Amino acid sequence: MSKKINLNTFVEERKSDEIKRKINILIKSRFTLASLKKSEVLLYDIEVASFYLKMFKKISYETLDTRLKKIHIFSLLKALLTKIKYNKLTLKQCYILEQIKDVNPKYLISFTNVDIFFWTLKKYFPRKKFLVFQTGAINGHTPNPFSSFKEKYNVKFKVDYVFTWGKNLFKMYKDCLDCNLFDSGSLLNNFFLNKKLTKKKSRYIIFISQYKKSSVLLRTQNNDIVSQKETFHKHREHLLKIISKFCKSKKFKLRIFPRSYDLNGWLNEKDYYEKMFKDIKLPLMKRSGKNDIYKCLAEYQNFITIDSSSGYEALARGKRVCFLNIKYSFSKFINAENHRYGWPKKLPINFAFWSSSHEKEHVENALNFAFLSSKNIWKKIKINYVDPIITFDPKNKKLLKKMKDLNLKINIQ
Repeated sequence: MSKKINLNTFVEERKSDEIKRKINILIKSRFTLASLKKSEVLLYDIEVASFYLKMFKKISYETLDTRLKKIHIFSLLKALLTKIKYNKLTLKQCYILEQIKDVNPKYLISFTNVDIFFWTLKKYFPRKKFLVFQTGAINGHTPNPFSSFKEKYNVKFKVDYVFTWGKNLFKMYKDCLDCNLFDSGSLLNNFFLNKKLTKKKSRYIIFISQYKKSSVLLRTQNNDIVSQKETFHKHREHLLKIISKFCKSKKFKLRIFPRSYDLNGWLNEKDYYEKMFKDIKLPLMKRSGKNDIYKCLAEYQNFITIDSSSGYEALARGKRVCFLNIKYSFSKFINAENHRYGWPKKLPINFAFWSSSHEKEHVENALNFAFLSSKNIWKKIKINYVDPIITFDPKNKKLLKKMKDLNLKINIQ
């Protein structure tokens, strides 16, 4: 249930939550006297980079734990002195600088879209090469990394290369960074080739679940605060009622692909969807690992998403995907009016395979187009409205060539 917000109280609660979060990180951190090893490559933010370690198995690399699950004591002590020199940086940022000095890499690589401090690091290490890979969709909700960067800095910083999913984000990066750009597509998505579609699987529609437990409060345009968990539940409930009727009338079988891949999380998610409706069954598919989503994208043809990265990755493969990003239309979240398919490209609110309106008519129009339009029409739509946003490079062949040009002999096939 929503309630009228007191802005001052809301802001103070957010500040208090952030302080508690930082204290909790320190309590849970493991402190070590060991040092990071000297390496040619330093992978920034291991929590995200861990999914890409296969790429670097043939070369020397070290990883940087930016989430501070493990803290190197000597680097921390040196960071205290560095903080005196760079008083505008946080202690954590000074610690990161010291970690980079310890490793002394030739290449620093980030797979994290939202860590804008990485975008500034060449200022401190001008002779090192910095590479940024896009690994998730950026849907235009403010603040996003670009708006946050411009708000904090009034100059461009240099990054050697930014590898994006498509050319759609080129201008956004160029507005913030002095960089070379390359549209590589999604690296993980490119690893998994499409499989031959069976007749049976062609009649399935897979709803990509984004369910998770959350205690976050969100603010609306009317200055109400609402529970993210409850509001996102209403979004799914509203859509799945329409989707299930569509599937029944068009003789499709609806399945839910889970967000969770650990057993307890999967069981909670299964229970969540089983209790959503009394008269509608929402079978949850099995999932035991993160990369199972790519196996699903490779095997099935038809998908529905609200705004997931996986939805974009399915589109890149030539799959039929219906985007139903109704978050702003349904709940009027503050600073979310640009949270839509294809951002920052200025596309119609409701068109072809997407709807930004929660109204039944617009949702049904998007469903009909996504799953019932002809192959020729879909091909034309893909060229104009998918290919600029995300490309598909099977086995990362284009990227492999580019990496060789940069003298980085990585394994990306």
